Amino acid sequence: MDIWRVRLPDGEIRDTARAARDLLLRRYLRLAPQDPLPMGRSRRGKPFLAAGIGPLDFNLSHTQGMALLAVSGDGSVGIDVERLRPIRDPVRIAARVWPDATVNRLVERPAGEQRQAFFTEWTRFEACQKALGRGVFDPHVDPTGLRTHRFSPAPGFVSCLAVVATDWPALQFFDFLSP
Repeated sequence: MDIWRVRLPDGEIRDTARAARDLLLRRYLRLAPQDPLPMGRSRRGKPFLAAGIGPLDFNLSHTQGMALLAVSGDGSVGIDVERLRPIRDPVRIAARVWPDATVNRLVERPAGEQRQAFFTEWTRFEACQKALGRGVFDPHVDPTGLRTHRFSPAPGFVSCLAVVATDWPALQFFDFLSP
């Protein structure tokens, strides 16, 4: 399992992150830069590599200043990254999408810890949803079939990786200079 960290310049965050994703996936597939990347989208919008390419799954997440690309040959993968930033009412946001028990754990935290706890839990929640091809407003996945790994890709950021696997895959981290 490979995780690529891409530092993003201000501005075209989404386009730069996708360009890095496409370039890196072409390397895995040993395609020339001008070759088309054989990608499709699931019914719920998760990008995937076309059939016949091999057992390679990937997921991209980006936020201001950072993108992470997870590439797996071992099973479906989801990743999320968030920049720690001021947030007006994390409990209100959490209540819109999280189960009551998760919201209650956030409410029980001291006010000074809620922002960090919100972003830590948010990245776990979103990575799990993405691993199974679901969005944040779709029915919640059961995380018991997923392995998760929380980490900070750089100061001021939190992230989580979710993998559909019976055994935890070996992780390799790489830095990529944005295109």
